[in-house]
Amino acid sequence: MAENVTGPPLGGNPIDLDREFDAARWYAIGIAMMVRKNIVRCTHRNLAIQAPIADWLDASGVNAVYGARKHGRSFWEDESELLTRVAEEGKFGMITRNGSGSETLLSLKLEETIRQNYEPLFESERRHKPK
Repeated sequence: MAENVTGPPLGGNPIDLDREFDAARWYAIGIAMMVRKNIVRCTHRNLAIQAPIADWLDASGVNAVYGARKHGRSFWEDESELLTRVAEEGKFGMITRNGSGSETLLSLKLEETIRQNYEPLFESERRHKPK
């Protein structure tokens, strides 16, 4: 599956993540960053969070250029499968995939509990918005 995925330690040089468990931790952080970045826009409009796979991998600290070069065509499918599984098992929501290879578009439909957890922030924003 997604062995030997590379990811920099928060802006550092790429490291080799030999175990899928390690890759899953990086991906959970990346998914959380994508949620945080898009939660307000997507929740107000009841939209899924959509982005090319490269954006999801970048948020996860994965060097996609290196990974694709090292693993070939299977890299993109393996990584999208792992991102999908991490999103579901981590209770972020369900990811659907459209396209293939580096052109894959991932859409995350958020779990209702995540939306509910952010609701107090939305309410605060609405109360303090200039009229």
